[in-house]
Amino acid sequence: MFFQENGQYRCAVYLRLSRSDGDQQESNSIKNQRALLNDYLGKHPELHKVDEYVDDGYSGTNFERPDFKRMMQDIENRKINCIIVKDLSRFGRNYIETGRYLERIFPFMGVRFIAINDHYDSAEENDDKGRILIPFNNLINDTYCRDISMRVRSHLDVKRKEGQFIGSFAGYGYQKDPKDKNHLIIDEYAAGIVQEIFKQKLNGMSSQRIASHLNKLGVLPPNEYKRANGFNYTCGFQAGLNQKWTVVSVNRILKNESYTGTLIQGKRRKINYKVKKSHDVGSENWIRVEDAHDAIISKGEFQQVQELEDINEQIIADGMNPMETTFQTRKQFVRNAVSEISSSAISFEDFQSQLFEKYKIHVKENRGRYSYLHPEREKYISGRSLGTNFDKDYLLNLFEANALAAEQEEKQRQTMPDYHADPIAILFIRSDLRLVVDLQNCIKAQQSRAYAQKVKISNLQQMAKTVAYIQENGFDTRENLQTTYDSITLQMHDARQKTKDTETQIKSVNEQIHYLGQYLSTKSTYNEFLKARFKGKFRKDHADEIEKHEKAAQILKAQNPDGSLPKMKDLKLEKERLLALKAAQYDTYTYYKDYQKELRTACANVDNILGQHHIRDHTQRTEQTL
Repeated sequence: MFFQENGQYRCAVYLRLSRSDGDQQESNSIKNQRALLNDYLGKHPELHKVDEYVDDGYSGTNFERPDFKRMMQDIENRKINCIIVKDLSRFGRNYIETGRYLERIFPFMGVRFIAINDHYDSAEENDDKGRILIPFNNLINDTYCRDISMRVRSHLDVKRKEGQFIGSFAGYGYQKDPKDKNHLIIDEYAAGIVQEIFKQKLNGMSSQRIASHLNKLGVLPPNEYKRANGFNYTCGFQAGLNQKWTVVSVNRILKNESYTGTLIQGKRRKINYKVKKSHDVGSENWIRVEDAHDAIISKGEFQQVQELEDINEQIIADGMNPMETTFQTRKQFVRNAVSEISSSAISFEDFQSQLFEKYKIHVKENRGRYSYLHPEREKYISGRSLGTNFDKDYLLNLFEANALAAEQEEKQRQTMPDYHADPIAILFIRSDLRLVVDLQNCIKAQQSRAYAQKVKISNLQQMAKTVAYIQENGFDTRENLQTTYDSITLQMHDARQKTKDTETQIKSVNEQIHYLGQYLSTKSTYNEFLKARFKGKFRKDHADEIEKHEKAAQILKAQNPDGSLPKMKDLKLEKERLLALKAAQYDTYTYYKDYQKELRTACANVDNILGQHHIRDHTQRTEQTL
């Protein structure tokens, strides 16, 4: 059923062009798609264009596209009830996902779908040609993407084996050759820093001391250096908000074999052309090409550093950290134990019990603070000395969140059927009940005796299955079946509403995370503004950052009743909890949805068997009310 208002549809015009399609293919250009769609709309006055959704430069193999997601949100909000595309390939090239939207999601949501060049219109229910050709076209589009993906992957592997650099960004110490983007050349300044890091390491300095030394000298960390020089700087060297050298950034340089002139690529691979996520591959499958570019560090120096790191790892395995005291090592032991136990504890008592049972660590509260006793110490270690994540306030908030999540899981468990106690509860999942065909209103059956005979046999089979179904499930009357259907329908809508409420909460948390990041990233500039002698001039020179900081502070304080600013760790923890809750709620909704569908089919078949069409009308009215 497709929803109309005053004989008109509220239409979304959807346009997409992937990078692989190429801007030179005029037929697939955004401009020509728009012209074709607008021309179609001009010929169909019943189609009213509400909005245009454009994903330019996005692959059709997945549906994680910004404007596609915006369109689906508008559909959910009842702003849109019709989608128009140039052809199915513009909508998507994933055979399974495209089919799911066309055959399940859009019909369920009452959305009409039109693919102009494929001559497909979902409102034309009797279009057998479309039912045959559309899945076939989807399969062709999917195969096209698979073929392109295999060609690209093969081509890139050839370039890797030839020693050509195919990464998006050159590593610190190198830059792309202006004459050949697949070749790396040395960045003299950054290369000097790399050499200094290796030299200091071989002289016995720890990574922490090296990082502190570089920060004291005012040396920009890798990402800041690239930003300052106008390079593409997106990389793994993220030094946090303070933009300083860290132990992590130093160690990454020390372990990077590319500084010896060896090019190593292919460490990660995409699972397939439909999944963006990559996975690590074994080192034996890496593509290594020696002397692919000029070396910054000799292979001998690099090997000495790796041997030194192996020695340090052995020291750590023996229970000590290099250059650390016994006390520091014990503190880390306590940190690891507290982090593990607190991630699931639901109260201080639970936390206290688990910590001692597993690690023999005592914890006590004194003057509003927690302190811990290592099993080999006689003096307690304060939570404050371990860090903010180990003191009372943080942990109590964590326990409360864990308790809430556990409560929600228990409620979820109670609402789900007990498959062991009631095996019948899962029959709806396995049942293959189908609707009995009404032969009196089936034009095709009236036109073809052979088809009518085939339908009669199928109807008899479905009637027998329906009788077996209601007997096995204990439905002794039609009213009892209807009551169960109504109850499951209510529970399905309740589960769906709970999922939507959780999604709203996730959206709110995401917004707070966004503005808190904005607040923190501009905090240093704003503090300088407060200290500035000529505030008017300073604000003018840094207007954008100051405005962002003030806006973020205003929004964050408005969203917190006490006017305080949230902590990033607390927000991320809350987001993880809400995502887990949403997943559980959606499982419940899916369960009731499938169950309702099975019962609806059983109701319709019983009505056909008994000839009681008025009962079926009651079922339909109940659905529309809900």
